[in-house]
Amino acid sequence: MSKKIDRRQVLGTAATAGAAALATPAIAQGAPRKLSLVTSWPRDSLILPQSAERVAQTITQLTNGQIEFEIFHSGEKVDPFEVQDAVGSGAADCYHSVEQYFIKKHPAFVFFSAVPFGLVAHEMSGWLKFGGGQEFWDELSGAFGVRALMAGSPGAQMGGWFPKPITTTKDFEGVRFRVQGAAGQVYAAAGVDTVNLPGAQLVEALFGGEIQAVEWVGPYLDLDYGFVKLLPHYMYPGWHDPGGIRSFGINAALFAELSPTEQSVFELAAARENTLLEAELNKLNGESVVSMKREYGAQVHKFPDDVLKELFRLSTETLDETAAHDDLARRIHESYFAYRDTVTEYAAVSSSAYLEARNTALALNKVSRYDD
Repeated sequence: MSKKIDRRQVLGTAATAGAAALATPAIAQGAPRKLSLVTSWPRDSLILPQSAERVAQTITQLTNGQIEFEIFHSGEKVDPFEVQDAVGSGAADCYHSVEQYFIKKHPAFVFFSAVPFGLVAHEMSGWLKFGGGQEFWDELSGAFGVRALMAGSPGAQMGGWFPKPITTTKDFEGVRFRVQGAAGQVYAAAGVDTVNLPGAQLVEALFGGEIQAVEWVGPYLDLDYGFVKLLPHYMYPGWHDPGGIRSFGINAALFAELSPTEQSVFELAAARENTLLEAELNKLNGESVVSMKREYGAQVHKFPDDVLKELFRLSTETLDETAAHDDLARRIHESYFAYRDTVTEYAAVSSSAYLEARNTALALNKVSRYDD
């Protein structure tokens, strides 16, 4: 049997993410209730397990200690792709994961995680809260015994690590690429040999040749895993995951038993993490891209427009197939893309236009974040 590879052997560095404190007693005193929380993240990984713990801590603090959590990370009680099954069956009370892990159960779960060429994080939050998205999510998850909430986003991702730059779609052919969700289906249609693996197995899979290319979460977590030392070419943009959200799922029967105040506490804890996770990773990702280029010589490349055009075409076909699964998938598909079309009109003349103008101004004035 081969020796298991610890990804920190690749870079020899480690870091920890701090958990925020919040104290607002709101629940009547009584015997504390202990709930179990299972996650899809390796315990020794950065950010994501701490994000799950932060949601739990916020609930404990807001209930003045009346609801506590015993937390089991990936593989400690439940396999990472099986956390929803555990919560739906009552074997666990809550999970922290990403819904695209569950698309084999119903393909429409992709709309509540990462949609190729879809909504960015703040747009996703808008669809869920003001565009009917949460009601669709409740209907879909309720069929599996779960109430799920948006609980943070890493923001727009990168396009992944490859052994050579992607210059045409032919460069995808035959590459064994770890990629998941709808993006995996799109890449498969483009000739990629797709592999779906949890985070804990990625470095070992690269060393063992099980995969030749990989996407994970973003620069900070990619740097922690050491991909920059194994694959030199970092592609962007992350068309496949423009703002994939992390979810906090609660057993539906348990959630129904909670008081209205306790239900609000769960919702507030998830909403608080929406702000914290993206804010934290926005800072760390920016620092990590600089570090990758300066210290490790990472070569960062943009997917050519022709490649993005073809990936968009394949994405549209893939998501149309998802919509054809059943009536619920069709209704979710229609709602999601109607919302995307609406906010795209505004983004084109607001945030997107501003960022384009800022990048142009910085380039013209020779302002670079990489200057010494």
